[in-house]
Amino acid sequence: MRLLSRASRRTFVALLAGLLSICAHAPDALAQEVAPVPESGAMLASGWHPYAGVGPAFPLGRLGDLTSLGVSGHLGAWHITPERWIPGVGVELMYASFGRERAEALPARYQVSGALVKLTSKGRQRVFYDWLGAYTTGGIGMFYAGTAGDNMRTVLGASASVGVLAPVYGREGFVEARFHHLFSGETLGRGNGLTFAPLVFGVRF
Repeated sequence: MRLLSRASRRTFVALLAGLLSICAHAPDALAQEVAPVPESGAMLASGWHPYAGVGPAFPLGRLGDLTSLGVSGHLGAWHITPERWIPGVGVELMYASFGRERAEALPARYQVSGALVKLTSKGRQRVFYDWLGAYTTGGIGMFYAGTAGDNMRTVLGASASVGVLAPVYGREGFVEARFHHLFSGETLGRGNGLTFAPLVFGVRF
């Protein structure tokens, strides 16, 4: 009795020939250079990246007791280096204004303007596939804060934030939750500092 029919032998020979052909061409396929995946918009290229942003600013602590929800504006630029292990460096000018919660407590709106130098991991991480990039920042700066005239003073402050980069109508947009702390609060009757938290919606150019 035959172990294999003629049709079965033909099928077996065809499968064997196909397997041999795959094995013969496998080294060439593996040797081909795979094209690198291009970086998405969530990964900032090296160089300078100017940006601008605005959004609500939430007063906290003592500042929150005397003022209401404010608004903030931010204008700055990041410099991203080609080396992935070196954080980006940024400079920024910012301004925030808060309404009076109680008219008798403050003579006018409380205002904060500042100049900061910051470090960032911006463009170093990817989340949600390739279209959204997460980052963190931290820095220090000098702030000019108070209500008006003699009540304004210059103080040292610090800033930290987390944010995401996302495309907005062909440009690089971002949403960033910030935390600012000024190390002097005597203008509001205490010396333990002032704190506020802007939520910034912006775009880089």
